[in-house]
Amino acid sequence: MKNQPEPKRRQRSAVEVASDVMDALSEGIPFSPIAKPRRTIAALLGQIDFSPDNVVQAAAVNSVLFVDAVGYRYDTLSKRTAAKMLMEQITAGKDLDLRKEARAKGDKITERQIETNLTLDPDVAEAQKNYSKAEELDEYMKLVVEAFRMRRDCLQIVAGLVRNEMSGQAAYEAGAEKLAATRKRLRDQFPGE
Repeated sequence: MKNQPEPKRRQRSAVEVASDVMDALSEGIPFSPIAKPRRTIAALLGQIDFSPDNVVQAAAVNSVLFVDAVGYRYDTLSKRTAAKMLMEQITAGKDLDLRKEARAKGDKITERQIETNLTLDPDVAEAQKNYSKAEELDEYMKLVVEAFRMRRDCLQIVAGLVRNEMSGQAAYEAGAEKLAATRKRLRDQFPGE
């Protein structure tokens, strides 16, 4: 077979992409051009706590968890941006239609009338609702990412405390060994006393 060049893929318009994003948003499916997070948000949040006993293991997986949180944050940011673009496109289209219709009828229409008509339009209302939902999800994921930053900071504090405790324990053990050696030496030197 001859090596034939692959056919060029049709570039998708911003409206088509935004529409897909809104479909994914309404279905609750993460949408992202980057790698999908490995865990669900619930599983991710379920791993946020740790104890001093497993601080090493917690620190080892923290960067992976953080990357997953950032992946979800990216998804929600993309959805919010697409929802905003779609809302603005729908609103602008309806605005132009209202003005064109008024001009065709010879009516004068005020900005307030246009604003009222846009507020009552079901397509605009749906786009605004989707944008608000996307904005809420994005704000939530900002908090999730911040929670993992706080987890990192806590891990550093706990690791420092554990390290200090281990140093204190090592110093205590070294002192105890030295004291025991000194006692033994004294007993050997002064056996009856």
